[in-house]
Amino acid sequence: MEKGEVFKISDPSIYRASKNKEAFINTEDDYVIKSIVFNNNGRKAIIPLPDLTLVYFDSAYNLNILRKEQEINLFNNILNKDDELKEVELNEIYRYYGYSSSCIISLFTSLESFINHILPDLKPYVKKHSHKTEFFDKEQIQKGIKFDVKTKDVLPFYFDGKSYFKSPSKHTQHIMNLKNLRDEIVHPKSEITFKNQEELVKKLLKFNYDDSFKAVAHFMNFYKTDYIKECDCNADF
Repeated sequence: MEKGEVFKISDPSIYRASKNKEAFINTEDDYVIKSIVFNNNGRKAIIPLPDLTLVYFDSAYNLNILRKEQEINLFNNILNKDDELKEVELNEIYRYYGYSSSCIISLFTSLESFINHILPDLKPYVKKHSHKTEFFDKEQIQKGIKFDVKTKDVLPFYFDGKSYFKSPSKHTQHIMNLKNLRDEIVHPKSEITFKNQEELVKKLLKFNYDDSFKAVAHFMNFYKTDYIKECDCNADF
């Protein structure tokens, strides 16, 4: 995975923490990364701020590896089981649900983080109606406008009409499937027949994880060229 966006500047004095406790760290590639000053039990530590979009994407990627491994364990222990399940075997589904649901949440969160990151800081989003015109600053967009509206209306407003969802494709469908499953995970429903839980577990087992990763990366690169790249290590991203 590629490293996040950093700032390259020439003034070496900005490498140090300033009076208002802002700090920057320079890298071996002569880049400067915004950092925080943290008091670690009386010792000052300057910690670089990561690109949160890449943090969530990387976390989802690693969780997906664990999910694939756990899926093998799950079916090896449960398929063709002709006697009572032991507690250690029942734990396999708990682990699978944990890895898979966390993977879905992290992957969708990376998408939300990316969208909020590319919104301009000072240019309001303008929504015109027949009887009124509404203005939204960046904070209002992030907190008050739903994902569907951000992708289909807000981003095209800022990117000269460029809309990822203008032409439906397999990628756009994977993204909507990801959103819908994520919503079911973070807003779980319960009833006496356990039907909702049953359907949710089935969806997690059937979900197309690998193509969803490709769709999210494709979306990000649509607005920011080469933001996510496949590595040369015989594995995606």
